[in-house]
Amino acid sequence: MQLFTKTVIELDKTTKFVKRKSKLGSRLFVEALVSGCLSDTTISLERLCRLMKQKGVKIRKQGLHQRFNSASVSLMQNFFLKATEQFRAENSNVINLLKSFSTVHMVDSSGISLPTNLKNLYRGSGGAASESGIKVQVLFDYMRGQIEQLEITEGCRSDQGYYGHLNKIEKGALYLQDLGYFKVKSFMTIQDQGSYFISRYFNAVKIFNEKGKVIDLLNELQNSGAICEKKVRVGQNEKMEVRLIAQRLSNEDAEKRIRKIKRDAKKNKRQPTKETLALAQWSIYITNVPKQMLSAEQIYLVYSLRWQIELFFKLCKSEAGIAKISGKKVNRILCEIYAKLACIVMLLYLCFPLRWEKCSEISFIKAYKEFASRAIDFYRALKSLYRFTKFIEIFFSDLRDFAFKDRHRKKRRLTCQKLMDTTGQEVLI
Repeated sequence: MQLFTKTVIELDKTTKFVKRKSKLGSRLFVEALVSGCLSDTTISLERLCRLMKQKGVKIRKQGLHQRFNSASVSLMQNFFLKATEQFRAENSNVINLLKSFSTVHMVDSSGISLPTNLKNLYRGSGGAASESGIKVQVLFDYMRGQIEQLEITEGCRSDQGYYGHLNKIEKGALYLQDLGYFKVKSFMTIQDQGSYFISRYFNAVKIFNEKGKVIDLLNELQNSGAICEKKVRVGQNEKMEVRLIAQRLSNEDAEKRIRKIKRDAKKNKRQPTKETLALAQWSIYITNVPKQMLSAEQIYLVYSLRWQIELFFKLCKSEAGIAKISGKKVNRILCEIYAKLACIVMLLYLCFPLRWEKCSEISFIKAYKEFASRAIDFYRALKSLYRFTKFIEIFFSDLRDFAFKDRHRKKRRLTCQKLMDTTGQEVLI
C-alpha cells in the first residue's frame, strides 16, 4: 500500500508530475495506469478515463493524452525502480545443490519493436527487424524469484557491449550467462568480486593449456567420451584459468542445432565451417566454480536454469504485454512499459511466500493470469488497507489452488526436481 501512497507522493515532488493544482494527481495516475495495464495489455485512453471516473475524477482522453509527457515517464520509471527496492524478498535456499551460492543470477535481453516514427529516438537493429526499437536488459535472481536489475537501451545496442549487470556484483553469487555476454574481462570482474559464473563457450575464442599453447578443442572432444572436462586458460594477454566442460548432445538435439546454424548462415549468405558443425554436437561451458562445489554433470544441469529467464520474458510479453504498443507517442509507450513491469514486480513478490510448496514450484505465468483476472478488484482494494488485506487473502488462496506447475508431468520432470535428484533431496525445505 505504501508504494501507491507515500512513495508516489514523494516521487511527485522530484518528478514534478503535478506542476500546478490539478484534479488528476500522481497517485490516481499511477493507480489507474498500473491496474489498467494489468487488466488490458492494450489499454485505451478512454478506458483509463473510465477508471479515473470511478474514483471521482473526470478527464477527457485528449487531456489525458497531454499528461503523457517527460514528467510522467520519469514518474513511472522511478515508481518501477521503487517497486524493485520495496518488494524485495529474502533468499530462499530450498534446493540443496545451490546452497553453496548466495544466490543465482541470470542475465539476458529481449527486444521490443516500436513505431517507425520513433527511429530517431530509439534505433532498432535494422534488417528484418524494426527500424525503431528498444532492448530490455534484465538481471534476474532465480533464488529470490525477482528482478534484480533492469535497464532499457536502444534496440541496436549489442549485448556484448552491455556491462550494467556488473555494476553491483553480489559476493558468492553464481552468474549464468549466454554467448551474447561472453567476455573474458567480464568473467574476471565476477571472479575478482568473489563470485562465480557459468557461461556457454564461444567457439571463436582460443583456449590455451598451462604452457600457453593453443588447444585443438575439436580434436580433444573427438577423442573423449560423453563428457569432457579440462582445465584451460582463456584471454589473449592476461589469461584466466577456468574449467572447460563439454557434454555430447543426443543425435536429435545435435541435428536441431545444426539445422538452426545452417538456417541462420543461409539468411546471412554465408557457409558454416565443418568445425562449427562438428562442435555443434556438444554443449560446451566454461566456469570458475570449483569441482568440489559442482561436478561436470551438475554444471550442465545448473546451467539449464537459464531457461527460467526465457520464461520470464515470455511472462513479460505474452501475459503482461510489454511488447504490445497502444499508441505512437513515445512518452505513453514508455509509461505503459514501466507500468506493466511494475505489475510483474508486484506479482513476483506476492508469489514468493508460496513459491516452493508441495515439492513443486509456482508457475509465474499461471499466477499472472490470476492476478490479471482480478485487476479491477486490485484497483478497488487500493482504497484502504482493510480491502487490500482481504484481496491478498483471496489471491493467495487461488494461487495455491490454480497456479502451481504440474508435479506429475509424463514427458519431463521440473527443473527443481532434477536439481533435487542430484543430491538425493526428497522435499523442498
